[in-house]
Amino acid sequence: MNPHYQALLNGLVRTTPRPLLKIVVDVADHCNLNCRGCDHFSPIAAPGFVEPEAFEEDMIRLCALMENRMERIGLMGGEPLLHPQLGSLITTARKYFPDTELYIVTNGLLLPKQDESFWKLCASNNVSIEITQYPVNFNYSSLRSDMQTRGVKHKAYGNTDSLAKTTYFLPFDLSGCQDSRQSFLNCMHANSCIQLKNGRLYTCTVAANADRFNNYFGTKLSSSSGDYIDIYKAQSANEVLDFLARPIPFCRFCNVDGRTFNHTWGQSEKSIAEWVEWPLKLTPEKLAEYPDIIIYGADGCGTRLKQIMDLLPYKFNIRGWAVTDSAGLPDEKEGIPVNPTFDRLHPKNHKKCKKAHFSNSRNPENSRFLSFESPEF
Repeated sequence: MNPHYQALLNGLVRTTPRPLLKIVVDVADHCNLNCRGCDHFSPIAAPGFVEPEAFEEDMIRLCALMENRMERIGLMGGEPLLHPQLGSLITTARKYFPDTELYIVTNGLLLPKQDESFWKLCASNNVSIEITQYPVNFNYSSLRSDMQTRGVKHKAYGNTDSLAKTTYFLPFDLSGCQDSRQSFLNCMHANSCIQLKNGRLYTCTVAANADRFNNYFGTKLSSSSGDYIDIYKAQSANEVLDFLARPIPFCRFCNVDGRTFNHTWGQSEKSIAEWVEWPLKLTPEKLAEYPDIIIYGADGCGTRLKQIMDLLPYKFNIRGWAVTDSAGLPDEKEGIPVNPTFDRLHPKNHKKCKKAHFSNSRNPENSRFLSFESPEF
């Protein structure tokens, strides 16, 4: 199909309310594999689990609200098999949704450690186990044979049983300057990867879990009540399904046009560059080794500097933003002054300086300065 028509068709599908609701629940925040660029941010999430009591309350409410219009419920994460009470969650979900498809998404590595009661529970509750097969030293073929023998439904998640697992790069725009509607129309998550979290339904897993990104990196991807629908306040299934088919304010943080796919799979290094288009050759981890940072010639760096101003303050010790002309720039950025007087410290002709430099010393007068044009950047 012509790519233009395919994009139009995808946008139409995403903005058309679904007749039935399909949801996922991150029953464990963290993971035992930690994929690079995970769109649930599990590698940087603090260990955490869904509480069985809260889960049951949400199931009761969804059962009353959705009026038999639940198609699928997926228990995932993170790695759901890390949850010490996963069996209780399975029983609860099946109790309130006896005819809904119920499945677990797992990397499979912990399945051989499950006891007989787990397998019997899955079989008796008609639970399907969907396994994402990763390029790790693990016998997935033997695992599938074992589940077949036990009479437990199973299948590969996606096409990972036939094609090598890859990863993708889904960059944030930390400035929040993307067009929310266009991001939604072109997003593979929108109205597709619907997540239930703390009694709230989100149209995608990225918006639902961005708090993990914020907590780890100290960023401020702001969320608002417009980003979710509260199942305890919604009045009908149609209200829920209509909401999930609309762009949300958080969409402005997703640089959908900058997404790339089919990268070699690997484990996370917990670098912000896995989720943000990092504007320097010098990695965030290397930059963090600098005991002090001063940015010179800030007025001459435009958009690139603004990216760095958004990325740095929470992880690096920034002394100040030094400029020759502060016109058009804020007086401070996250409490760090934008101060023209720092320019007197520059060892060169600072009046002509239109480049940004980093200092790697706490004594600026004795600093070595690194230009964006140097090989290190």
